[in-house]
This record gives sequence, C-alpha cells and structure tokens, in this order.
Amino acid sequence: MFLITFLSFSQSNINLDMLNTNPIKDNSKLSVDEKIKVHKNLLGKSISEKNIKLQVYSNLYLFVDYYMKNDFVNMNKCLLEAEKIAKNEGNAAWNGVVHKRKAIVSKIKQDQDGALKEFKVALDFYTKAKDYLGMGECYEQISTIYRETGDYKNAHHYYNLAMPLLKKYGDKHQMALTYNNYSNLLVEEENYSESEKYIDSAIILAKENKDLYKVMLYQNNKASLLTNQQEFKKALLIYNECEKTNLENEWPNLLKVNYIGKSVLYEELNNYKLANEYLKKYHTINDSLNGADVLVKINDLELKYKVKETELELEKNKKKLERNYWFLFTALFLLIILFLVWRARVKENKIEAENHKLKLLELTNQIIEKNEKITKQQKLIDTKENKEPAEVEFEFRNQKILTESDWTSFKNYFEKAYPNYIQKLRKKYPKITDAEERLFLCIKLNLRSKETALMLGISTESVKKGRNRLRKKINLSIEEDLELFVGNF
Repeated sequence: MFLITFLSFSQSNINLDMLNTNPIKDNSKLSVDEKIKVHKNLLGKSISEKNIKLQVYSNLYLFVDYYMKNDFVNMNKCLLEAEKIAKNEGNAAWNGVVHKRKAIVSKIKQDQDGALKEFKVALDFYTKAKDYLGMGECYEQISTIYRETGDYKNAHHYYNLAMPLLKKYGDKHQMALTYNNYSNLLVEEENYSESEKYIDSAIILAKENKDLYKVMLYQNNKASLLTNQQEFKKALLIYNECEKTNLENEWPNLLKVNYIGKSVLYEELNNYKLANEYLKKYHTINDSLNGADVLVKINDLELKYKVKETELELEKNKKKLERNYWFLFTALFLLIILFLVWRARVKENKIEAENHKLKLLELTNQIIEKNEKITKQQKLIDTKENKEPAEVEFEFRNQKILTESDWTSFKNYFEKAYPNYIQKLRKKYPKITDAEERLFLCIKLNLRSKETALMLGISTESVKKGRNRLRKKINLSIEEDLELFVGNF
C-alpha cells in the first residue's frame, strides 16, 4: 500500500514537466509490457540524441513500469542510472525525484530508517529547487513512516505541514492519497468514525480520476476499517469485489492486501480454516515479491554497479594508474573472489536454513501428534472406558503434554532455522513470559489455534487469551495483524 504513494506524478515543476514529456498519458489503456516498450524506445532515443534530461525521465518512467510488473531488479537498475546522471549534473529537482523513489527500494528491503532518511534527503533537494508540491509529498510520506512506526505525534506534525502545500499545489491524485494515509493514522488511534470520512473522500476522488487501481487500494482499506468496526458482512462484500478485480487485472500487490485482510476477517468470525487458507495465499505472494531472492538480486545489482563505476573511473585515470596496475589488478581480483565467496555463502546459508526449517517442521509435527495421542488417551481414561492395565493407565495419567525435553529440542531446532530470532525477541521485549515466548514462536511457524493448543498442551480458548495478552505485551494496536507482525519480526 505504501509504495503506491510514489507512482502518481504531481502537476508542479519537475513532475509537470515529466508528465508533459511522457508519451504515455495517465488514462492510457496500454499494458505494462507495452509501456515498457514505449519507454525503452524513448530511452534509446535520448541516448542517441545525448538528451540528458530525457535519459533521466525515461529511466524514472521505466522505474514505475517495472514496479507495476514486480520486476524489482530492473526497477532498481533504472533508478541507479537516473541517480548517476542526477548526481553528475547536480540538478536539485532530479535528485529530489530520485531520492523519493530510493525510499521505495528501502521499503522493499523493509528498512523504515532507510526510507525515512531518503525522504529527508529528497525534502532538502525539493526545498533547494523550490518545488513546493515535492516538499508536500515528502512531508506526507514522512508522516506515514512515523505512523507505521507508532510515533503518532510526529505523524500528525508532518501531516499538518503537508496538507497546506498539497491543497495549494496538488491534484486529486495527491489529495486522495493523502486522505487515505491520514485515514490510516486515525485508525491507529481508533478514531474510526473520523477515519471513515477520510477514506470515503479518497475513494470518491479516485473514482473521479477513473483510477481503478487506486479505487481498489482504498476500498481494501475501507474493508479493513469495517472489520475493525465488527461490520463483517459489509467488509467481506468489499474484499470479494476487490479480489475479483485484482485477479482480473493481475495486481499482486493489491491481492496481497486482499488476502491478509480476509484472513483477519475470517479469524474474527472463528472460521480458522478459511483464515489459514488466505494467510497461506498472502505468504505465497509476499514471499515472491519480497523474498530473500529478491533482496539478494537487488544487493547483487547494487554491487555490480559499484564495480562498474569503479571501472569507468579507472579508465578516466588510466595514465595515472598505470604504475599501480598490478596493485589494482590484485585488488580487483580479490574483490571478485570475495564477491564469489559471498555469493556462494549466501546460497549455502539459504540451503542450510531451509533444511533446518524442514527438520523443525518434522519435530513440531511429531510433538503435536504425540500430545494429541496423550490427550485422547487421558480423556478416555477419564471417561472410564479405558481397558488398559492399571500400570499403563497410571503412565498415561502422569505423562506431560509438553515436556522440558520437548521444548528444549524444539528451541534448538528453531534457533538453527532462525538464527538469533529468540535472542532478538527477548532483547526487544524483555518482559514477555516463557509462555508468551512459546506462543510467539508457534505463530511464527503459522500454526493454527488447534495446532498451537496441542503443541503447548493448553486449550484453544487459552490460546486465544494468550494471543490477546501477547498483543498487549508487544504494544500491538487492535487493527494491526498479529500474524503479519510476527512473520515480519
């Protein structure tokens, strides 16, 4: 949801120039692949004509195209090209646009601090360029980041800085997005009635713009708001409509929002089967968009570009560096070796982690099966229908559902599968109890309530109460999804 913020061009200064220069207009019905073809041709033309401005713009157009296609590697490649040109030319407006989009890459990497830093850098450049709309957009997005990190005071502060600028210089796209994000802030503060006013305004503006993508985005948020208000039927109708539209248009980013929203809704309705099904659908898409492979590819590309820039610099200073040829050759060779070793280690660690996760899953299933057997036998004994010998009955009555040995083995496997995870959890939340820690780890493994109950030797009702206590202990608001939070922790 956050990333959509950046993908509508504003009509002021550089953004107006980019809009007018773009051969593809906002209401175009071209597919993403067709848009990529047009913008690649534009880039080729700009290079042949040595048109520096058009090279920057073309790469930024392609950045948006590749984002819509979820091609994060090519998206990042285009951004790096635009950044290199903007930096060399020293153009404040270009640098502002580039750094605003670098925040997108930081969000993909789940780096909130990095995104905040990039927005503040972009804000400085926009201020130098006297681009007031760009300043307003940065203020608004800084507000959003503070909202996502729970700093509501700063969120309101930056929103109040953004609103006058966006109202004066922005268009319906900016205002719709701003209303949507402010609605999310009000939800965080449980001001549902006021939040609904702002999200409805955002939907109206998106419909006026005939922007179906944004309409679906804001409708998803409306459904989430209705879920928080216990209006489940209304919420489900909206989710179903959005899911159908998102599937038809192949919008995985919005489908991801659909699935996690429906999972939360069904859990509230105690339909854990459907809740789990939609949670699995969410993880399937989320892993494909934001998985480790994507991050490795992005980091790999950034490293390759750094090497390429180094080689270009060496070429410019060839005569000066000739006497240091062997030194530089050795250094470059070592760099390549280190790079190859790093790549190999990343692959090895990934394979090892997956093996540990499989072993952890096997052990978890074994414990659950054992506990289920003990539970059934104990219930049979209690009903006096048991025909086992007295010594066997005694043995079953005194067996523990979850032994210290079981949990020690489980933790050992868990720490191998997720290194330093438990240590990180304890450091972040030192006041959580052992029982809450166990529940946290079960949620991390996507265990259903029944499976968690069997694993921990407690009732499903106790699991539900434990989840509520855990939410309070980690300061999670009522509208935030516990599974999503734990999964990303």
